[in-house]
Amino acid sequence: MRLLRLLPLVLFLIGYAIMAVIGTRTKMVFQWPSYMLIGLAAVLTVFSMRRKLRAAPGTWCLVSMLLLTGYVVARALASPVSYFARVEITMVLAAALTYLIFSVYLVRSRYRLAFIGVLLALCIGNLVVGLYQVLRDPSFMVVPGYERLRLDGAGGFFDNHNHLGGFLLTVSAFVIALALFGKMGAKMRVVVLFLTPLSMIGIAITASRGAMLSLGFLLLVFAALGLFLARRLYEYEFKKIVIVVGVLIGIGLVPVSLIGWKALGKRSSVKTEVGEGVEGLTMGKDVRFTNWSLARDQWLDYPVFGQGSRMYDIYSVQHWPGSMNWVHGDPEFAHNDYLQMLGEYGAIGFGLMLFFIATHVASGLHYVIWFRSNGIAEHRSRTHNSLALCLGALLVLAGYAIHSLLDFNLHLPANLIPVSFAFAILANPSARSHGRRNAPGWLVYSTRIALPICGLYLLVAGSSYSRAEWHLETARQIELSEYPERIARLDKSLKYDENNHESHQLRGLALMSFGFDFDIEAIRAGFMERASRSFERALEINPYDIFSLVGLARCKSELGEPERAEQLFVQATTLGPWRRAPHLRFGYYSLDRGMQVISDNLVASIDLFERGKEEIIKSRQSNERVPFNTHEDPDLLTAKRYLSIAYEEHGHRLAAAAAGFQTQGDSASETAFLESARENFLRAASEAPGRAGVDSKLKSGLDAAQRRLAEIQAEKSEAN
Repeated sequence: MRLLRLLPLVLFLIGYAIMAVIGTRTKMVFQWPSYMLIGLAAVLTVFSMRRKLRAAPGTWCLVSMLLLTGYVVARALASPVSYFARVEITMVLAAALTYLIFSVYLVRSRYRLAFIGVLLALCIGNLVVGLYQVLRDPSFMVVPGYERLRLDGAGGFFDNHNHLGGFLLTVSAFVIALALFGKMGAKMRVVVLFLTPLSMIGIAITASRGAMLSLGFLLLVFAALGLFLARRLYEYEFKKIVIVVGVLIGIGLVPVSLIGWKALGKRSSVKTEVGEGVEGLTMGKDVRFTNWSLARDQWLDYPVFGQGSRMYDIYSVQHWPGSMNWVHGDPEFAHNDYLQMLGEYGAIGFGLMLFFIATHVASGLHYVIWFRSNGIAEHRSRTHNSLALCLGALLVLAGYAIHSLLDFNLHLPANLIPVSFAFAILANPSARSHGRRNAPGWLVYSTRIALPICGLYLLVAGSSYSRAEWHLETARQIELSEYPERIARLDKSLKYDENNHESHQLRGLALMSFGFDFDIEAIRAGFMERASRSFERALEINPYDIFSLVGLARCKSELGEPERAEQLFVQATTLGPWRRAPHLRFGYYSLDRGMQVISDNLVASIDLFERGKEEIIKSRQSNERVPFNTHEDPDLLTAKRYLSIAYEEHGHRLAAAAAGFQTQGDSASETAFLESARENFLRAASEAPGRAGVDSKLKSGLDAAQRRLAEIQAEKSEAN
């Protein structure tokens, strides 16, 4: 039976370790193995269902957790995009299982310290990898075949340096609390004391401004709570404790400040290099201000229930302000967990979140106050691991209270799970009673039943979705030109998960690209039909999928449905007004369409060429890290040349009509047509300035129109 009690802990620790090493991005393919192990750990708790608990979580803590989790899951199920909802539900359930495992099932300090030990091992691993990134290769990732995209500072196992900063905040909070108030031997305390400044230095080399600011607030809270406890527990050694606390904070802050300042300087130089060569790039204003403004607007548009899970990504793309260049690509998250909660889950979700936080902070402070008064008598010691863990959990919340204002760490399971662990400690700080009203037995028993049920969902869902994500990620790694292999992989992905819009989108893109390789019209049309069905299915799942809209528009254009293609292009550019691809493809389509109708409807072709040129200009103004020079851009020069040719042809036709009026002796009509012809010739020359000097037909047409207009003017003067 003891083995059955320990096995869930072992599985959980292995699962989280895998998550923290390879699942540190937002890709679910690397997260499902961890989710399944955590789910299995939860399922195995069923064998300890009849074991009596030593202490139950606080009533309001458990109620607030159930209300918040239930609302988030319910709102996610009603969200517009089912795949986004699945990502959110899976992550929230993993966090809830973590909470229940350590607040209801594994409540002894030694079990919780085992998780702290894993965090410390991961901290050392992150520091080693982070130093390698700083000194040798900033793009290095431990997952083979992948590189870091954010090179501003050390990321360790994480792609984003801010996320490593968030992880190290958690480690710093626990080690500093254990260093002073944990019950351990002298040698172990020296080790923990050594890890305290080490974890803080790790935050410095990330160059994460939010993490360093959060660390400062964390240390202030630690000083306040630590001195509050020491004033009673170490009444006669209080002055010495004040000195020790000051030295500890100083040891942490001095190197953090020096290294952090140097890292921030290096980060600024990296930003300048990224912006170099992009016309009109605005680097002075942090993009977070724009993200926050959009999240606020999203909440104002959906004030009560929010727009739904992960819908900030869609909203921000659709409402990105034209005054702010799209230098950071797709923001995806608001970089403020509070505002994103408001925008996606509304005032109800935000209120439940505040209630959840308040109940747990109150529970943690209650235990700290109780231990200050009764700890020595109860435990016959001035230090205790339960106290240290509770204090560390409060410090975790203090750090994240600031960091969540500046980033989205809580949307990353590798960081959310340790925070859920901290909440679990606050809900049930000690295996002994400490004068607090615990949750009633029926409520605790209900959560113990829910634990294996939710774990079973992660296991069952992971058995199919993990394979689907694996085939999808494998398809992404296949060369775009290897269409058959890419399509085969995507078909396997859809076999296990038919409701992933990205799989349908990539399949449609592969089929469409494959079709373009064939000159036989019937074969090409067949591929376009199949691609259309894939894009349409993707849009059924996610109506906001801009790339599926563009792909479907291109297919409809190839299948001879120009009106439908134009509608889809307009829809795509409306949903993503500052995305490059929709405007660029709409520009190409307009140019091609203009060439198709130029012989039948010259005026319509000119309108199409004009629109093509404008769309190409808009695609360049998006500034998705694409340098833009109006005098050298090949696509824009092509559009202008097409437009120049059309204007010239229109000028020749108008000049021919003017000659007919000359024969009829209609001077007024001849003059009007000649002036219009001259205007078209001048427009042709202005769109492609080089043509006026080398194209004899354009030059002669312009000269003839101007000469004849001069003759008409002279004839009028003689007549007068």
